[in-house]
Amino acid sequence: MKHTPSTLCLTKGFSLVEMAMVLAIITLLLGGLLPTLSAQMEAQRIKETRKQLDEIQQALIGYAIINGRLPCPAYSSGEEDPSGGGNCNHAYDGFVPAATLGLTTTDSNGFAVDPWGNRFLERQCIHQAKWNEYGRAFCSCT
Repeated sequence: MKHTPSTLCLTKGFSLVEMAMVLAIITLLLGGLLPTLSAQMEAQRIKETRKQLDEIQQALIGYAIINGRLPCPAYSSGEEDPSGGGNCNHAYDGFVPAATLGLTTTDSNGFAVDPWGNRFLERQCIHQAKWNEYGRAFCSCT
């Protein structure tokens, strides 16, 4: 039997249907892994944020022990506003003064940021502190 070029082309390689099936299977496998991977990434970001909050808390406590006061919130840079304390210019709408506290995870302006890139807020409302049923103070800055 003599083979013609048209019969040889039909017997070589994969058909489009076979390729489509392989791509569909790969897509289903990857689609099943993505939610798990994104959940792990979210959990890692939350863990990192908790670590950063602990660092901020320790830095604020250390600053208060050394200076006898909390730093004023930062507003235009990573330094407290006004520099050196006094009457805080932005006591209710400022950010954690990362440069003043010596924190390292900052954005380009020197503000402390979480793993999502959001700045940590600082509000000074100690005069409004209230005690909850667990004996812990919390602030109501309204």
